[in-house]
Amino acid sequence: MAKKVKKFFITINADTNEQNAKKEQYRVYQLDGQTIQVPIGMSVEVPEWLAKRAKEIGDIPDYTIIEVDA
Repeated sequence: MAKKVKKFFITINADTNEQNAKKEQYRVYQLDGQTIQVPIGMSVEVPEWLAKRAKEIGDIPDYTIIEVDA
């Protein structure tokens, strides 16, 4: 039987302030020396820690979890 693996997806919405939205193309998240840039306006797969952190700080309302066979 195949092992199930969880994949985490987030979508960061563009800033409602048009001046910021024109300048900001991605958000940067860091943990233990690892830096990940997440594009704004696209659904992307991210590590679990990043999905939880983005929700915790209010960058996203929630994230999507998909289980796939490994």
